[in-house]
Amino acid sequence: MFLDNGAPNPRRAVSEQTAEAIDREVKEIVESAHQHALDILDQNRELLEAIATKLLDTEVIEGTELHDLLAQVKSPASIPEAIPV
Repeated sequence: MFLDNGAPNPRRAVSEQTAEAIDREVKEIVESAHQHALDILDQNRELLEAIATKLLDTEVIEGTELHDLLAQVKSPASIPEAIPV
């Protein structure tokens, strides 16, 4: 339940229904952000592998080379407008 560690918290005095609604909303936000991160990684898999290979060979990527690699990062088409915090 909503930030439930077993001990009562007077600052979190909400009804069971409200706590469950908060739990559902937090779970939805976390799952959405997790999926978004996976989509970004998936869409940039080849670039990630190229960077990893380069790092294994040279151990360092910096300056213009790093900037050029990062400029190739693709964003997924389904970027949420905002992830509430």
